[in-house]
Amino acid sequence: SARVSSGPWLSLSSKMSKRHGAFKIPDDFSEKDIQKAFREMDIDGNGFISANDLKTFFKALGEDLNDEEVDEMIRELDTDGDGQVALPEFTKLARPK
Repeated sequence: SARVSSGPWLSLSSKMSKRHGAFKIPDDFSEKDIQKAFREMDIDGNGFISANDLKTFFKALGEDLNDEEVDEMIRELDTDGDGQVALPEFTKLARPK
């Protein structure tokens, strides 16, 4: 079972769920908050957020996403098409230009 620490960034979960609309990271997140969120979502610690990581993360928060929802989230975040999300891709979401 995944362990998700508490913190102000946990509001991210409701913002990221496709059930609640498009991805949005709160404007008041610092770079440190963004990096912490990424590390928490990178369940296996390999430096990427995979579909399995997202599914496990949201399940730990009490939101059971189906494969289609998780795949859609990955597609939205995965700008290089490798099927997983690296920190720079995650940060682009947080700080669009």
